Parts: sequence; C-alpha cells; structure tokens
Amino acid sequence: MTAPNIHAQSEPPPPGSRGAAGDGHRGPQLSVATVVYNREKDVLDALRVWKQEAATLGFPIEILLIDDGSTDGTSENLEKLPREMPYLRVVSLPKPVGTGGAYARAISRAEGANVLVCELGFRLESAKNLLDVRQKGRLDVVCGYREPMVDDGMAALVNPALVSKFELPVRDPACPVKLLTNEVARSLLLEPVGPEVHGEIAVKAVRNGFRVGEFPVATGSPPEPSFSFGERRKFHAFVRYLRKKDALFRKGVVRAV
Repeated sequence: MTAPNIHAQSEPPPPGSRGAAGDGHRGPQLSVATVVYNREKDVLDALRVWKQEAATLGFPIEILLIDDGSTDGTSENLEKLPREMPYLRVVSLPKPVGTGGAYARAISRAEGANVLVCELGFRLESAKNLLDVRQKGRLDVVCGYREPMVDDGMAALVNPALVSKFELPVRDPACPVKLLTNEVARSLLLEPVGPEVHGEIAVKAVRNGFRVGEFPVATGSPPEPSFSFGERRKFHAFVRYLRKKDALFRKGVVRAV
C-alpha cells in the first residue's frame, strides 16, 4: 500500500477526535455523501453498482444522496431504490442550492464515524483503503489524488492555483474524493455556492490545522475537459475570497478560512 503523504503541523491541532473516529461510535462506520443533478439516465445503475460494492466492505455504511433540484426524472427514479438499499437516504431539493450547499446538507445528516465525500461513480470498494490510511496515520482528512491524472480542464486550473496560494501539502485538491472524520466534516462549514467544493475542503482542512494526508484513487470516468470563461471567473473570485479569509486567519482574527 502506498504510504500517505501527511501534512506535518507546526503546532498541535485543536482538540477533538484526532484520528480516533470510530472508537465507541454507535452509528455506521462510514457515511457516503454524494450529490447528483439531472442523472435520470444512469443514477439507478450507478447506485446498484454501489450496492454490490457496499456488500463487500465488511462494515456498515449509509449513503446520503442529495438531489440538487434536478429537472429531469432523477427524483422519480430515486424513489424506486429505498427497498433495495435500506441504508440509502435520499433528499430531493425543490431547487438547486449549489454543490457546496448540497454537500453541506448531506454532511449535516451523516451519522457515520467517517464521512466520504465523493461523486456518484467512485469505486466504493476503495473506501477500505482510505479508512485504513486515515486510521493508521491518525489523520483527520484523507484527500484522494487521481493516478494517472485525468485530462480535466478544471483540475488543470484549480490544482496549481490552490496548491501555490494556500501551500497545500496535497497534489490534487480538486480530486472529488475526500474522507474526513465526522467531527471534522461538520466543522468545515462549506460555502453554499462555491464553484470548487472539493478544493475548498482541502484548503479549509489544512488552514484549520487538521492532519491531512493523501492516497491514490480511481474516480471512474473522467469528466469532459470543459471549463467555461464564466466558470473561470467564478473560481478566481472564490480563490480571492478564500485568500481574504486566510489572511484574517494568519492574523488570528478568525479561526476558519
């Protein structure tokens, strides 16, 4: 198994679980938080793959799926699954709230000792490796990194910007796979309409002094490498926002970015 890249802290982290999530925890070992939008054609097939993979994990899980205001038949299709997957909890929102807001709603409902934030299509069987890395390294957060790196226009823009501006100790903050202890996941307070929520998780985890590592993952089919000019503007505006909060953090005015 590849050794995790661990972010060494300059001072002790804030009190909390500090890598001990799961000790004496009465809920499931893992909460899987995912968000979909207009996935009518493939949402049932993707969830049934997760059903097969969940059966091989060897520990209890729950899946928290937020339908972020889909306008096709996604919501209707999801109503067919609860009997097949009793550990699946679906929240269908009447209108979109943004990726960050949708993930925040999933995390707020999570009962698992650990929270896996990922896109539908991630190989759920890889959760074992992520949990093993987190527990053995006594980490608070494990960031996935894609190997080989996908040809993704967003990642090509987001990763260098976040790594350099925030001195992140991970190579692929835009990777849509993050494993966190429940306590840490709830503490990050994701922005409702952040254009790059997975990078936001990495930035906030590091800037708040949590122990962060990384591990290679396969994320399924890569997205289309398109990143519009409007999305670029939104992303750069979001980075400026995080940098402003980060400056206050360095001055001790606020604790979280």
